[in-house]
Amino acid sequence: MRCDIAILGGGPAGACIAGLLAPGGRCRIVVLDRPVKTDGKDDGRALALTHGSKQILKKAGLWAHLKPEVCPIHRVRVFDGTSSCALTLDREDLGKSAEALGWTVPAGTLLCAARTCLENLAAQNALTYLNDFDAQDMPACTDDESVRRIGAADGRTIEAALVIAADGRNSLARRKALIPARKWTYGREAVVARITHTAPHNFTAIEHFRASGPLAVLPMTDAKDGTHRSTVVLTIDPRKNKVPLDRQIRALVPDFYGDAHLLPGAPPPISWPLGHLHAYRYTAPRLALIADAAHGLHPAAAQGLNLGLRDAATLAELLLSDDGGQRNDVLQILKAYDRARRADNTLTAGATDSLVRIFGTGSPLVRLARRAGLRLLAASPAARRHLIRRATGAMSQKR
Repeated sequence: MRCDIAILGGGPAGACIAGLLAPGGRCRIVVLDRPVKTDGKDDGRALALTHGSKQILKKAGLWAHLKPEVCPIHRVRVFDGTSSCALTLDREDLGKSAEALGWTVPAGTLLCAARTCLENLAAQNALTYLNDFDAQDMPACTDDESVRRIGAADGRTIEAALVIAADGRNSLARRKALIPARKWTYGREAVVARITHTAPHNFTAIEHFRASGPLAVLPMTDAKDGTHRSTVVLTIDPRKNKVPLDRQIRALVPDFYGDAHLLPGAPPPISWPLGHLHAYRYTAPRLALIADAAHGLHPAAAQGLNLGLRDAATLAELLLSDDGGQRNDVLQILKAYDRARRADNTLTAGATDSLVRIFGTGSPLVRLARRAGLRLLAASPAARRHLIRRATGAMSQKR
């Protein structure tokens, strides 16, 4: 099969760029997705979405499928270790009419929305959706060749003028294109669990920086029976962590949640090793990397998915632009994409890594400095407003 654009990966980023490119039928698009091992049920994870991400998802056709599971975040409280010092970021810092600082959504709900979007586009003949394509090979390609090929385990081959790889941190496309990446691990694991609590969360998210690693509490929508729910992301040292998870939750979740414990009947807690990955370049001949295929961050600042959606939006805009008559000049578009996304991704990845290391150190001098910084932010509405706009994408919305 031959096409103009092959999108490798049908997750949120892949579905998003497909939804942005497909309407209008300007090019032949094939989305390649490996057979799904699960049925898209909730696995307990929650994802944080910024203002900018909401606008991208709405334009791509995914946002409408996320309700009623989307929960707004009205405020974020930041704690530093055992200090009583806390920073509160409130939606009113953006103005009285601000809708929210951001939103949370179950990861399973977002994945289901991605698949629904792709199925709908395929039903409209806007693209071809192959959800049984187990990609195994992507032969080398040069700038002089007119297509890049992707081979499946069952022998099928796709030829595309451009391959957009949204196939995750262990990207087949990145490895086959011999694109190197900086990688390191943090020696920690993230544990995600759904909890219930007797007091309402009041749409508040918690970020508690501890010496052993960050703890995040993300608000979720209440259950149909009114049960209050949140998602906890706990960083642990797997070599030292021996305390039962439910006991840790009771000890670590702030008192204003009331009695907090693992939610009965919820998906079992899941964990994964924490690490950092950033590709040295995002492109190769007739290939563009987006989202986790290009960069993978520590979840402390909840920016990984949002960066990936910005990748998708930027590349889609370049592909659809008629500026300079270069819409079909793939080489020029790929160069422009790499330039356009490099600064944002590098800055955000570096800031996230620095955040983890600064708040993870036990140095008394660093501890004093960061607490002084929190106090300064707490005392300066203008500084808080700038920080919120940078973190949530509200700044770009005002431009």
